[in-house]
Amino acid sequence: MRSACAALALLLAAAPALARDGAALMEAVHAQARQHRNQVMDIELVIEDARGRKRSRFFTMLYKIFSDQTKSLVRFYRPSNIKGTGLLSASHDAPGRPTRQWIYLPAFRTVNQLSSEERQQSFMGSDFSNADIAGRRPGEDRHRIVSEEGRITLVSSVPVNSEDAYSRIESYILNDIEVPRRVVFYDRAGRKLKTLESLRFRKIEGMVVVMEAEMKNHQSGGRTLLTKRDVDVSRTIDGDEVGLLSLQNR
Repeated sequence: MRSACAALALLLAAAPALARDGAALMEAVHAQARQHRNQVMDIELVIEDARGRKRSRFFTMLYKIFSDQTKSLVRFYRPSNIKGTGLLSASHDAPGRPTRQWIYLPAFRTVNQLSSEERQQSFMGSDFSNADIAGRRPGEDRHRIVSEEGRITLVSSVPVNSEDAYSRIESYILNDIEVPRRVVFYDRAGRKLKTLESLRFRKIEGMVVVMEAEMKNHQSGGRTLLTKRDVDVSRTIDGDEVGLLSLQNR
């Protein structure tokens, strides 16, 4: 009985430490991708439905880290029927503050803030959601290390917000470069929804960048290939370039 109690005490003592380790690892992954405060990307999306039909979309993304928040501005430039469409995302570092997003549709010449439901909708017909494009902050989830095998650590993350689109996220982290090799998303019913696979990496001035990734939707049968055709970390982005006025003014 004494040995059983001792074992139980060890397990209870280890649980908080393990949780802190998971949080620390995800913070490190987050920090690795934010080594450069200004990032300009040229991105291609190839969207394939369950029947194998494909269509492509091209956009630029301006990504800027401020002292208290991070902003990104997406602007589509091809094909012509969606040219000028923009998506602005703003994520505050302070815990408990939700990410906000605004969309500009040139056909209506108006800027609208997305509701929490709209943020979970498809990003321009792709298998990424609008919220996926904005990215997740480590503080949005509770993290736990499930296993460590070779150079990969599996982290299970449960959203703090019970209304989140995902009930659980499993991240397979490459320990040596602190980048996810695979991320599996589960819907609110606990069913596997999507898997994001990192296919190609590139080191740019000390920062490892995922240059090519595929999001596969297990429920719809669709998939989207995201390719970063160019990444520039040398240009300084003016704050006004990622503001509401710049969203509408091309």
